Amino acid sequence: MKVLKIEMVHDAVCSWCPLGYSNLTTALQPFESDVRARIQLLPYELNPELPPEGETIMSMFQRQWNWSEERIRDYQQDITRQGREVGIEYDFAKRTHYFNTFKAHCLLHWAETFDKHLILNQELKYAYFSQGANISDTDVLLALVSKAGLSASEAEEALHSKKIIEQTQAKQARAKSLSIQSIPAFIFNQKQLVVGSNSVEFFTDLIQSFLDEEAPNALRKY
Repeated sequence: MKVLKIEMVHDAVCSWCPLGYSNLTTALQPFESDVRARIQLLPYELNPELPPEGETIMSMFQRQWNWSEERIRDYQQDITRQGREVGIEYDFAKRTHYFNTFKAHCLLHWAETFDKHLILNQELKYAYFSQGANISDTDVLLALVSKAGLSASEAEEALHSKKIIEQTQAKQARAKSLSIQSIPAFIFNQKQLVVGSNSVEFFTDLIQSFLDEEAPNALRKY
């Protein structure tokens, strides 16, 4: 059985990241007997400057890209439709803000110690995209940690741990070193870099290529 290490560059408020993760994991399913996938999350903060209360989605899109309200609504409807097709619920009636995600990334890194980072990430996605939760709020995060089967008290300690913070920042530095312009992005076995949520078929073909032949050592972009 081949081991496939996949590093996913993501942010907890990135709308396209759940779609990319869903397409990837769906593509992996037929290869379960041939490939053992290890998925690691690399943090990429889209809005590191945001205060704890966040900023409305409308305000941010208008401020950063000068989008009209109509264009924003069309975008939201499109991504809601795409999410529905793969079982992801985007509820923009509840999800009205972008939030600072550094604490969430710290806890995802900490949860990886217990191999619970993907479970916690699922809890974060549902809380934010479907319920509109403020995932920069410590109490909200600790409640999600408990839902993921981890200790809330230990998680609170992790949020104040210099070691956890520095390790999270080191992961951020690795993500930034890739010079990508958008997320999600995926690194396969530290050799191939693909950017975008892509499709199940795209990921299926890429995974098959690892079974058919070894990828070259140089990091390649797709």
